[in-house]
Amino acid sequence: MFNLVVENLRNQIPLDEKFKDHALVGEYKGCRECHIKPDVLLVYRIQNNVLTLVRLGLF
Repeated sequence: MFNLVVENLRNQIPLDEKFKDHALVGEYKGCRECHIKPDVLLVYRIQNNVLTLVRLGLF
């Protein structure tokens, strides 16, 4: 599942709704978060067409 999400992000393909992709605020302003699994979250940023994986962790 992780590889599918990263590949879609890398190719700028919108994620399926099941991944609950959304923008973040505060400390992570400018980043987005999606759910790889219900309890596994990926924080990422796309800036100047460069995908940066910021954080991966359990919720």
